[in-house]
Amino acid sequence: MSRLDFFKTTPIHKEYIILDYLSKNAKVTQRDISSVASISLAMVNQYLDTYEKEGYLSKVYLNNKNMEYHITEKGIQRKKYLNIKYLESARDVYQDAKANIKVFLNDIMSKGFRKILLYGAGDVADIILLVINSEPEINLEVCGIIDDNPAKHGSKIFSTKIIGINDLKVHEHDAVLIASYAYYEKMYDNLIKNNYDKNKILKYFG
Repeated sequence: MSRLDFFKTTPIHKEYIILDYLSKNAKVTQRDISSVASISLAMVNQYLDTYEKEGYLSKVYLNNKNMEYHITEKGIQRKKYLNIKYLESARDVYQDAKANIKVFLNDIMSKGFRKILLYGAGDVADIILLVINSEPEINLEVCGIIDDNPAKHGSKIFSTKIIGINDLKVHEHDAVLIASYAYYEKMYDNLIKNNYDKNKILKYFG
């Protein structure tokens, strides 16, 4: 699942995608638009006709087969408005996720955990770190991020280093928080195989 999957199902989001795309390049084909907006060619033609009637774009016929799509000033203003509404929706989703994570992290602290390792150097770890770093009342220290991909070892998310599971004993910590939805069962099994105390395994999912 990509980060934008939640915003790709409504006509209003497709409208923003198309207007934004046309504002950057007038010399595009309907097939290009179909690919970018993930809609059929028939729907592309329908959308473009609607936007032309609304005054958001104009069509310039170069010959019998080719044309250019020029976004109008009204179309530019419409795109700006849709962009603001999109950002508002994204902010609401983030605030909801942040609130859920704060509740979860407070529960961890109530159990006496203060120094943790995250397992999974992905989007979930990224957001958890962002919440911890932006909320002074979250008194948790992330000592490292475990990941099973050796190519990530040594790099960082924010200022937290990504390590391998073999480095578990090197970093002083109270628990490991599995920060993955797709692989949490595999990660849990990996920790158990490494003789890690199951009472110190925390899971955001599962």
